[in-house]
Amino acid sequence: MIQVQQFECGAQGNLVGQIIMRPNQSMSWQATKYFLILLLALSTTIACGFLVHGYWMILPFSILEVGIVAGCFYYVLHRSSWQQVIKLDPESIHVSQGYRQPELDLSWQRFYTKVHVEQPRKGWYAPKIFLRHAKTSIELGEFLNASEKERLVRYLRDLIHLADQRQTQTSDGTPGTP
Repeated sequence: MIQVQQFECGAQGNLVGQIIMRPNQSMSWQATKYFLILLLALSTTIACGFLVHGYWMILPFSILEVGIVAGCFYYVLHRSSWQQVIKLDPESIHVSQGYRQPELDLSWQRFYTKVHVEQPRKGWYAPKIFLRHAKTSIELGEFLNASEKERLVRYLRDLIHLADQRQTQTSDGTPGTP
């Protein structure tokens, strides 16, 4: 999922725009909790029915099964809470990424930062998009599918073009010479 915001001149300080990228998340944590409670109730009811007939070993395995399913759901939901945020202003590019809070926060001069799209060797893979500055590189949107990556490249191109226009404006708001 990609969210793009473009800011008017002076609306967010010097910020031109930002791109927020997250993996697709088909189920919220609240819906997952309801599903797990329903699964636990159903599994416990069936296990208690077997317990009444003397098959007591089914109850611990039933609870273990629900625990494993809950752990898998937690892992998937945790992985889908990853987020990358790119903020552009006329002078710099800021990239932050992390799960609940930024774990990596980079700020590079925009003039020396390049967007590199690496085409796949096989036609059915999605291209890889990198931001490169000096000897450092970061992959953008590794969790996006091919069409979303194409949109990301378009959004980056549009925001960089807008940042170039803002950079050529003088302080009184009239266009300057590039």
